[in-house]
Amino acid sequence: MAGLICWLLLLGGAWLFRLSYLGWPGPFLFWVCLLLPPLLSLLCLPSLLGMSLELAAPESAMVGDEAKLQLMFRTVRHVPVGRISLTVLTENLYTGETQRTPLNFDAVGNSFGEMTIPTGDCGALRLSVQRWSCSDPIGMLSLRKKAPLSVLCVVLPQPARPDSAVADEAPPEVQPRMKPKYGGGFAEDHELRPYRPGDAINSVHWKLSSKTDDLIVREPLLPENEKIYLVLEEDGADHRGLQSLFWLSLSLNRRETPHLILSGELSPVSDEAGTLAALRSILSAPPAPPAPCSYADARVIYRIRGGEVRVC
Repeated sequence: MAGLICWLLLLGGAWLFRLSYLGWPGPFLFWVCLLLPPLLSLLCLPSLLGMSLELAAPESAMVGDEAKLQLMFRTVRHVPVGRISLTVLTENLYTGETQRTPLNFDAVGNSFGEMTIPTGDCGALRLSVQRWSCSDPIGMLSLRKKAPLSVLCVVLPQPARPDSAVADEAPPEVQPRMKPKYGGGFAEDHELRPYRPGDAINSVHWKLSSKTDDLIVREPLLPENEKIYLVLEEDGADHRGLQSLFWLSLSLNRRETPHLILSGELSPVSDEAGTLAALRSILSAPPAPPAPCSYADARVIYRIRGGEVRVC
């Protein structure tokens, strides 16, 4: 709109000059002012129509680290677009906070721009573009474009040692409670019992059966209460709960101890990649109480409330 107003003012000035000056420069200047700007706009029209935008962001970043949103502009023509205006909407799926950032780029062709991602708080940040338009260098012609797909960047907490002293202790040992192994097969522990219809023939203890004149079966057993749960009951101030959860999970990973993280959903963890995947899942939705779960198979339960950890 501003370019159109400037063109009309320029055209009015050229018309007045033509009326006051009777030589050939007057009409020549008027026709140049009348035709040249529209011709330049039409020359840029293919670039405007073929301009596209793609977004790229890191999959995750730590709180306080620098992270950039990449805006990649692509056009099918070599004529640059004069100006691109857009607004980036940042939504924190964990805290519910939103932020709008207006951006402008001049003389854009096949190039890219950057925007700093706000990493001051934990959460999964959904970055999307709103009100994206491009115009020719003169500003007479402006086209509104289709918004690209949004991208997600998860801002992770810094792992921090819990306030409780139990954090440095190894998971306590408990008396194993055994259960039959589903499907049979080999197991280090087993029990002997009389044969029942349906038992596999290869599970029969033939040597012992020959001594007792009765079929004896070797039934494989597995420990039933071997699982370790990290239950996030409350995040607390400054995300101390998430920091403690992160630290505890990494500590168990260093001991090569598989465990389960329970928050809005249950996530099995056996290495650092599993810990990061569980945190990304937690931060991708508003805080919620732990999902209902039976702890009949639990060896130990770490209940996390802020920086405090209780062992059950």
